[in-house]
Amino acid sequence: MDVTVRNLTIGEGKPKICVIVMGRSKAEVLEAAKKAVESKADLIEWRADSLTEGEFDEDFHNDILTEMREIIGEMPIIYTFRTLLEGGKEIENEKYKDLILSVANAGIIDLIDVEVFSFKLKARDIIDEIHSFTNVKVIGSYHDYEGTPDTAELVYRLSVIDNCNADILKIATMPHKKKDVMRIMTATILTYTRPNPKPIISIAMGNMGRVTRLLGGFTGSSITFASIGRSSAPGQMDIEEVREILTKLDEVL
Repeated sequence: MDVTVRNLTIGEGKPKICVIVMGRSKAEVLEAAKKAVESKADLIEWRADSLTEGEFDEDFHNDILTEMREIIGEMPIIYTFRTLLEGGKEIENEKYKDLILSVANAGIIDLIDVEVFSFKLKARDIIDEIHSFTNVKVIGSYHDYEGTPDTAELVYRLSVIDNCNADILKIATMPHKKKDVMRIMTATILTYTRPNPKPIISIAMGNMGRVTRLLGGFTGSSITFASIGRSSAPGQMDIEEVREILTKLDEVL
């Protein structure tokens, strides 16, 4: 089941390239947004947890997104506030929920990341609420910066995300050996080859996991993340390098 936002269909064709926008202040974020446009990526992800100015202010986040939209035009936006548990910033559960729902309801963004395992059963409530009053698509995510569970556990976590009604399923883990990289790739293939699969994003972080950022066309991972300067995760590669490799791989896969 492909997901279409604006003029971009995720899950169709080769993996889409998403660049990360980060900044401590409004000025830094908007400057990064300008670079994102210049990069000619398919979509952008704003890591709002990188803010120190107005870091939890809902109106401030929406003001930034309004100006960002003016800069980037029709390029789709993923809004992400990564929590401390999954590699971001400490935030109270209720504040996280309020921020997520406020941004979704503003109607500026196209996709929003919801951490499914940070809030367990509450995640489905948040996702259902987003779907009930907006057209925003939800990326249900799980990040493990310490290690990589076994294949069965990864498949299980993808199924939990699916059952929480997310539109796109995302897992990212830290490998310590090559077998870990193979586990996440295998879990992605197993999930992707089920009947009527939703789009999947799967990443093994760090240098060892870079191959997963490039072989989405083979495994079924539909978005790869690239940097335009400051990276948001270990092993993230520059967009020009990613684009060049994906173009070559597209000729043989």
